[in-house]
Amino acid sequence: MVDPAIRRQILNDLGQLSPEQQRHALQLVHGLVEPLPKGASVDDLLAIAGTLDDDSAREMIEAIEEEFERVEPHAW
Repeated sequence: MVDPAIRRQILNDLGQLSPEQQRHALQLVHGLVEPLPKGASVDDLLAIAGTLDDDSAREMIEAIEEEFERVEPHAW
């Protein structure tokens, strides 16, 4: 059940938004209502474990270092 005062305030605020902002508000509210998507299972993760080759791993580390300035591999 929606509190009537809250409903009035939301509708009043929505009326002051542009159509694009109203669509964004709809997405935000819908995100609160929809359950979060289920993540990968342990079996899904195990199925891809070890599939990253050394060169790709090195490229990922370099990209992370560039973006975040350092990587601490043993901290993971």
